Amino acid sequence: VDFALLRPGDEGTYIFGDDASEYFRAYREALFAVTRPKGGPDACRHTEILASGAVPYVQDLAQIPKNSLAHHHRDLLLEALLLPGVAPGMVFEGVFDAERWLDVASRLLQWTTHRLTTEAMAR
Repeated sequence: VDFALLRPGDEGTYIFGDDASEYFRAYREALFAVTRPKGGPDACRHTEILASGAVPYVQDLAQIPKNSLAHHHRDLLLEALLLPGVAPGMVFEGVFDAERWLDVASRLLQWTTHRLTTEAMAR
């Protein structure tokens, strides 16, 4: 799956109800997940996507104030946005570089496990 079905603000994609395991599975099976500052830029959704192993496609990242997403690796999030062959909700075969995606995804997951867990945040 290129992009997770879930789209912030599109209630038609909120199909999981209280089933958290299916919610996280949808992210885990995707390369990317669209996210944006819906209720505010520091949404738990960004970390949920990262912890699931998907790469957040943070729409309007450049417009998010610098003091927001303070614990996230903004440079890596920007690198993900700039991957060739990727547009909101779409991955173009033949242009998409899977090895670069894997590199970015691996570094984001490492950042998440070392910096964004509850234990890491408490340090």
